[in-house]
Amino acid sequence: MRRTRNFIFLKDVAGLACTAFGGPQAHLAMMLRLLVAKRRYLTAAELLELQALCALLPGPTSTQTITAIGLRLGGPNLAYLTLIIWCLPAVLIMTVAGLLLSHVDGGRTAQVVQFVQPVAVGFVAFSAYRIAE
Repeated sequence: MRRTRNFIFLKDVAGLACTAFGGPQAHLAMMLRLLVAKRRYLTAAELLELQALCALLPGPTSTQTITAIGLRLGGPNLAYLTLIIWCLPAVLIMTVAGLLLSHVDGGRTAQVVQFVQPVAVGFVAFSAYRIAE
């Protein structure tokens, strides 16, 4: 039973990792919705306490928070897997982008990169809209 719960948790983390944009505040809202309200892995007070603790530490707050949740639910092994799954989509995207851009000439790179900022603004606006729902 515990193994199944951990697998479902890791699946939820993978979903969050692939869709969570907008920084720690947006991540917190998505974690509240999925991990607290829907799955009930922990209470809202526990999540907010973990997030507040992680906000005091140097480093990425969302990564520390989701890893702390994994530690709380399944110990160090689940925490390690949670960290890997949370970071993997971003690592893959940035690796592929870096490799692709290294094989393109400078003028083309500038043409591609000019669209990054508007896309990022769109993601943040969409996240704000989803949080407001």
